[in-house]
Amino acid sequence: MDESLWFDKLTELSNRDDLNTKISGLATAILLDAGKIDEPTLRKEVSRRLSVGMPAELGANWFCRSVYEKSLCSYRETNTLGKP
Repeated sequence: MDESLWFDKLTELSNRDDLNTKISGLATAILLDAGKIDEPTLRKEVSRRLSVGMPAELGANWFCRSVYEKSLCSYRETNTLGKP
């Protein structure tokens, strides 16, 4: 698959509100890990997802999924570098 198409589709998933928030959170985590989301964009998205108008369970699912995936990616990189 073309890399730009992959990231375009992930961005679409990340921005959607009509999907399970774990899916959009995962897409956000992948984009963040790939350096495709800058800090101002991430701040805006976190603010939107955790706003007063967002049901708490939806915001929590999105946040937990995005943070969990980012942490898992970091853990894998840290613990597999230099190992066969």
